[in-house]
Amino acid sequence: MGSKGSNTRRGFSQRTELDPRTFVSLRDSTIASYHKLSDEVTVQRTPRLGILCKDRSSNPKFSHPWYQGTYTVTFPDVCCRIVDNVTVFNEYMALHKAGAIIDHLTTFRGWADGTFHLEEATAALIKQHLNEFQSRRDEPEVIEELTLIVHNEGGETWGHWLVQNLPKVLVFKHLHPHGKIALPLAYAETGNNFGLSLRFYDIEPESIVALDKHKSYLFRNAAFVDHVSHAGAAHPLVFYLLQSVADKGQVDLISPRLFIERATRRPSREIENISEIAQCAIEKGFVRGPLGTAPFDGQVAIWQSATHFLSVLGSDFTGIVFGKTGQEILSVTPDFHGDLFFFDLAAAKGMVWHEMLCGQLAKERTPRQDSSFSIDRNTFSSFLTSVLG
Repeated sequence: MGSKGSNTRRGFSQRTELDPRTFVSLRDSTIASYHKLSDEVTVQRTPRLGILCKDRSSNPKFSHPWYQGTYTVTFPDVCCRIVDNVTVFNEYMALHKAGAIIDHLTTFRGWADGTFHLEEATAALIKQHLNEFQSRRDEPEVIEELTLIVHNEGGETWGHWLVQNLPKVLVFKHLHPHGKIALPLAYAETGNNFGLSLRFYDIEPESIVALDKHKSYLFRNAAFVDHVSHAGAAHPLVFYLLQSVADKGQVDLISPRLFIERATRRPSREIENISEIAQCAIEKGFVRGPLGTAPFDGQVAIWQSATHFLSVLGSDFTGIVFGKTGQEILSVTPDFHGDLFFFDLAAAKGMVWHEMLCGQLAKERTPRQDSSFSIDRNTFSSFLTSVLG
């Protein structure tokens, strides 16, 4: 069911039988036409390293090549690829008579050698859901307008949405101003930051084909935009597109030093002894708060205005894309979460990167990256003192 006021034409059609063993990448297939958005490009990034320290950690992360100085990333060309008659179900699984299309999936990743690989766990999940879908025998709704298929298995995570999926929406709408975007129902609302981020970039609700996860849809003309990240790094297009209207205003802050609390719907990488750690940060002039729950335009303004951002490594650092050269990132990184994506964002923006690796696991969870951990207060205090001078 589409968003209110949409002129999307709909109907019903016989579904296509699909082979659940087949996966299709539009990069390697002749079933899609394409429009090139960016040629292959090689960029050099030089991180501005600040204080790096460890708290009971044996993590070798600081020996990664990106921490040793200037590093180079070659991004493959980025295209908008259009294919006829694609069925979408479960909000993001895209099926063609040639097989399951995987180009938009978070876990279809580009490697440094230029190749692309789909994670085995995702492949197994797709096969499972395909078999379930084939047994349902429901009739899909038909969408006639050209529509971007952009949602994926990581799309409900703020970092994946803002840096990986939203830029695809923006570049697609630039190329096809009257095109539609297929997204979950919640994205057509303005009561959450997913919807607010679309409004911020003038993407109106009428542009959204709101997907019901319990229904299937047949898109007569489906568009897919290639990933705008590669080998763990963000494509220059990301910064160009997101920054294009970001300078809309600034905000007066109680303090330019922010201690960003985790803004998650479930327990994930929380600091077990948060009270004493937060008090230590407050004594150093930081203001504590969950920046991730602030309205989107307010988040953008804060990232334009503050000087220091302290948080646990994760999606709360996604706003780095709106920041400025010379701002300082203080990442508290548990050993079990070795993500380099936010490090790369900071390097691309010219921000100073400080990091403390923490090796004290508290409550282990599955997946392990959601486990909680604790921090030694004295080590943390020394870290802040070294950063702030």
